[in-house]
Amino acid sequence: MTEIPYIDQLVEVSLLQEHLDSITQVIGIPVYIIKNDGTYISGQQYHCRQICGRFLRYKLGKCKKCKMDDLDTTISAISNSEDGLIVYDCLPMIEVIGSPITVDKKAIAVILAEKKKSMDLNISQLQECAQESGLDSKTTNAFIESILIIPVISMEKTKLAQKLIALTANVISQLASKEFALRHSIEQMETVNEIIVALNRYKDIDLIIQFIVDRVVDLTKAHDGTLFLWDGYKRALVTYNKKGTGYCKVPERKGIANRALNSREAQRVDNVYNDPDYVEILPNIQSELAVPLTLESIPIGVLDVQSDQLSHFTEEHEHILVMLAKHVTAAILSTFVTQAAANSENAHLIEELQESTANKDELLRNLAHELKTPLTHIITFLEHLVNRSTSISDKEKEFAKMAYQEMWRYVRLVDKILTFSRILGKRLMLSEEPIILFDVLKSSIDFYTPIAKDKDIALQFQGDVKDTKIIADKDSLIQIFINLLDNAIKYTPNGGIVKVSLEEQDSLYRIRVNDNGIGISEIALQHLFEPYISGDNARPGQKGGLGIGLYIVKQLVEEHQGSITVESKLNEGTTFTFDLPKKEVI
Repeated sequence: MTEIPYIDQLVEVSLLQEHLDSITQVIGIPVYIIKNDGTYISGQQYHCRQICGRFLRYKLGKCKKCKMDDLDTTISAISNSEDGLIVYDCLPMIEVIGSPITVDKKAIAVILAEKKKSMDLNISQLQECAQESGLDSKTTNAFIESILIIPVISMEKTKLAQKLIALTANVISQLASKEFALRHSIEQMETVNEIIVALNRYKDIDLIIQFIVDRVVDLTKAHDGTLFLWDGYKRALVTYNKKGTGYCKVPERKGIANRALNSREAQRVDNVYNDPDYVEILPNIQSELAVPLTLESIPIGVLDVQSDQLSHFTEEHEHILVMLAKHVTAAILSTFVTQAAANSENAHLIEELQESTANKDELLRNLAHELKTPLTHIITFLEHLVNRSTSISDKEKEFAKMAYQEMWRYVRLVDKILTFSRILGKRLMLSEEPIILFDVLKSSIDFYTPIAKDKDIALQFQGDVKDTKIIADKDSLIQIFINLLDNAIKYTPNGGIVKVSLEEQDSLYRIRVNDNGIGISEIALQHLFEPYISGDNARPGQKGGLGIGLYIVKQLVEEHQGSITVESKLNEGTTFTFDLPKKEVI
């Protein structure tokens, strides 16, 4: 699971402050939030901080006498209190009302409010507390004054405060949990896509298995992972884990991995020491998830991850590994068959290879289809917030706009995968319809104008030819333009220039996309349009992507009987030029 961010990274601070101010206005005592890093968030109208945090704790350090020692002990004290009120050990005249904000069952912040028990205060006791804390006379006076102005509220209002704070904490927890779940799903989608696409790159079985184990361990946040391959002749398991390749003889019908292999079903065990089949292979393991690798119900191995924490693996982890297991099986069999076919002309093995590859491509296509529908729903919702909603603030609209643009990035990623799958399966079908090339290109540029503006990039369009009627597939042309514009803006530093031009020649239209960005090396240019060759890897200091975007561009251009070329120099820029032949519009 992704590490949970701070509350103000999941929910806008202005929204949190509005909630705090609303409670303060109703109950008459200041309300604030303590984050899990010990810092505070208070309202905009009613700015306050915890008394001991202001005056005592910065002198005493981490106060060992107090139940309010840190976030966990604060929440524990609130939970264990009979009446929901807790008292500072060093300030017994102050009562605290509170309720935790949780994400994924983990407290990441707490909403607190302080009130006095009564109007009767022992000033000598306060002076003694200040003296013990080493406060000077000026700070002591400020300390006493701050306590004096804390209001006393009735029992009825105290109960109302408890309800309002608990309700607000619950609402904020839901908002934060939804945002966290969305980010987590996107992160997992990217990782799963990366694994699936990368499986096609490797031709060596050891590299494939090591890559799978490493990524699955990262994906599930496991302590370790192992891929067992069944050795039917010796009735044992060959193992591959993060420490390398080895050989491990596992007793028949023993071990959770063996049970997954024999049952052909995933085995998720929250506490391995309560499982009669558990066989210790690695020390300090508490929980385990084993998923079988099968081909038409024939077991060939097990993908197994282990954790040193009880109940670490979730139903979501199991679902993802079961889905990946199909791709892993296909990749392993493809590699084995390829190596076998290289040594002997075995037609049966080659047929298995082709069938496995077809299954893998189909699963890739199905995954992309499943992802596109929910992403489209999210975009529709965000578009409503950005363009039509009047119930949210300008800051929230800006946040929704950023999320809207990010969602479009993932939709384009899914479109890439779908197009890539159709190209590989020779199922790419282009429609032929009359379109205005100028309008399609201009709309793509308009879409990217605000994105370029965010980087202070000048996105310029030069094209006087507006009567550009052609016969083409509109969606494919948009995908070509978006890929090239996205690359140009991505690899151009802030303050740069991206120029797009449209020219009419005798028998064709010529489109150029030019940038003054970081450029591409001469060696990388030779392979730039090949699949799995990422433009990121061709440019200094860039993180690798899927490596299919420019391959798709070239295929789509050629499907229109066009051509595409690229010129580039490191640190000077890149120019993509592609020609589309004119077709008579009837």
